Amino acid sequence: MEVKARAPGKIILSGEHAVVHGSTAVAASIDLYTYVSIQVHPSTGSFDISMKLYAVFC
Repeated sequence: MEVKARAPGKIILSGEHAVVHGSTAVAASIDLYTYVSIQVHPSTGSFDISMKLYAVFC
């Protein structure tokens, strides 16, 4: 069995450290993704975890 997921990157424009004191922040997702894959080997029951980072700059 294999499970795959991906998540977009995030950029924080303002207020990154202020949020811990109750202030607001300005953040946005960007078009860079992290991919993760978890695979279980049926014979041993062990897990293989792989993570890939892709960036395309035009």
